Amino acid sequence: MPQKRSLHDIFNLKSHTLRIVVLVLLFAASTALGVIVPLLEQQLIDDGLIKLDTNVVLRFSVLFLLVISISKGIEFLELSIQNKIQTDVGIKLKQKIFEHAFQLKPSQYQKDGFLKILSDALYDVDNVLEIVENNFLIIGGIAIKAVGAIIALLLISWKLTLVVLCFIPVKILLNNIAKKRVAHQSESLLETHKKYTHWFNNTVLCIPDIKIWNLKKKKELEGIQYEAEIHRFLRKSLLVKQANNSCSQILDHLVTCALYLTGVLMMLSQNLTLGGLMAFISYSSYIVSPLDIVLGLRLSISEIRPSITSLRQFFSLERENRDGITHMPDDVKSISATNLNFQIDDSVILKDISFEIFKGEKVAIIGDNGSGKSTLINLLLRMQDFSSGELCLNGNNIREYDIDDYRSVFSVVSQKVNMFNTTIIENVFVNKDEEPEDPAKAIGRYSDMLGPNIINRLHDTTGSEGSFLSGGEKQKIALTRALCHKRKILLLDEAASNLDSASHQKMLELVLNSIDFDIVFVVTHDHEELSRYDKILRLENGQLTVIKQDRS
Repeated sequence: MPQKRSLHDIFNLKSHTLRIVVLVLLFAASTALGVIVPLLEQQLIDDGLIKLDTNVVLRFSVLFLLVISISKGIEFLELSIQNKIQTDVGIKLKQKIFEHAFQLKPSQYQKDGFLKILSDALYDVDNVLEIVENNFLIIGGIAIKAVGAIIALLLISWKLTLVVLCFIPVKILLNNIAKKRVAHQSESLLETHKKYTHWFNNTVLCIPDIKIWNLKKKKELEGIQYEAEIHRFLRKSLLVKQANNSCSQILDHLVTCALYLTGVLMMLSQNLTLGGLMAFISYSSYIVSPLDIVLGLRLSISEIRPSITSLRQFFSLERENRDGITHMPDDVKSISATNLNFQIDDSVILKDISFEIFKGEKVAIIGDNGSGKSTLINLLLRMQDFSSGELCLNGNNIREYDIDDYRSVFSVVSQKVNMFNTTIIENVFVNKDEEPEDPAKAIGRYSDMLGPNIINRLHDTTGSEGSFLSGGEKQKIALTRALCHKRKILLLDEAASNLDSASHQKMLELVLNSIDFDIVFVVTHDHEELSRYDKILRLENGQLTVIKQDRS
């Protein structure tokens, strides 16, 4: 069972411990300076400006400038450290997203597709990182500085400080109301965005059919409806936040008015000087502003809470098992299945499959559509996991091997050929670790099958999804990719479906006469060539018949 990951696991700030400690020390230094500044201003006004003492004004002005300069220098260091932490957290979090996504079991994304799951996760990360990038880390500093400000203001007048503090519960109450409404809008927005992503990905994949069946207007309308719904939720959330900000600003003005009124009364009773009042009003924002930032952050957190929940769900998706304990062999002596079963819910796809293939054998897999051929291939490649029974390589259960090491045994040509939008050479040698010194020469060995049209374009790009190539050309390049990598098992899943008769024969000659592979599997509908295989695996209604042949 996948483990539920906490926010600490997702963000993992452990590597930034030293930076965070330095940041806290800088916050403490800023707090000390924050206590000094309003006291200096009070002295400047009372003993300098009111008494018209030039020496006092000059002395306190220099001190004031020195303290402010040091404070701004510390703020610059704080910002620099925060930015470094924020950038690293963002990069590492997205790295975790890609790492987890590429290790997911294929069954985890069969319903909605890999692209949708990855797109949703990246959207959630961007939402969360928006809060981090908007100074999430300075909350600790703000809290420390606010404490320092309260101390300084208490030293000037505890009564005026009490006036400021009395308005805080009202602000919190208004913020709570806004927070609930923003959270509701954010949940609706996230759900709509995920539906939109699903629609978008499906639409992109079906562009040719949309054009052929004249579905453009229908799809345009659907897209506009999704966009309108998303903007409607964004607008409602924006209006709620704006209303909260407006109410907060009105309260701030009420606080200032209350301070002026209380301050005048205290001055009349000689309990407060003009310098004390001006310094207090000037620096009361050291309490109000941090509170506004914290309350604004609460709104932002409620806004991203659905994304945090969604991220936790993403990281709880089951990954492929990579705890292999058996070393991969240098060669494949056998691959076998014993009473192998595979089912999805109550639907049995393969039932009691058993076979044993030995080194040097070339095997045909045949059967009607829906007989279980693709499922058997997926089990061999560990793209799906069998329900019961055993599937072994060299006598060891394939689950005992590290999945990446195990898959590196196979050279595969699938029914659907995937092309990267790069050159033909780079599409053949997709794994740079297996690329020879002269890749063009290695590809040239198969020039008879590829033909001059491909050989003369090795450095040309293939276009998006191989759009510059015909179906047959893509299959030829995919086959060349499999042959050039020379892995231990060659697996062709209807690799000749788009080839003409002459190219089909050339492909067969290459495959069946090759001595580069320990075992060869070919899924085929060409029954005329079955006599050239050592064994035939015939699938029918999920059950397997093994036909041995003597090719001597």
